Amino acid sequence: MGDSALRCRPSGQWTAGTPACRVVKCSELHVIEPGMMNCSNPWGNFSYGSTCSFHCPEGQLLNGSARTACQENGQWSTPMPACQAGPLTIQQALTYFGGAVASTIGLVTCGTLLTLLRKRFRQKDDGENPLNPQSHLGTYGVFSNAAFDPSP
Repeated sequence: MGDSALRCRPSGQWTAGTPACRVVKCSELHVIEPGMMNCSNPWGNFSYGSTCSFHCPEGQLLNGSARTACQENGQWSTPMPACQAGPLTIQQALTYFGGAVASTIGLVTCGTLLTLLRKRFRQKDDGENPLNPQSHLGTYGVFSNAAFDPSP
């Protein structure tokens, strides 16, 4: 900041104030999970000349530039990238499809069993089931047989 060249006047005074240097800094970068960032900072963290590279875990794709640099204007050369899920592998697709099929089979089987149980419990008593305590063979819980009935 200040003039790049100074002259000493005949009065012994400089033509301008003493110049000063200030560090050019870019904004601090925060990686978005699950992405990973590796930075080189030759003049201090996120200062002019700093470079950062980005990569994603296996199975994910980097959406954006893999490298950015802090420029002399205090701005990064490229925007911050992000990781996104890559296309499904055949194994992953088969795993998901197999799980969906197994779930569907389980639901259909369970529904069928519930329907059969409901139908069984709603059957009307036809009087032919001697183990049913509400059958027409006698009073509740008492069963009679005419061959053994002592009363004529």
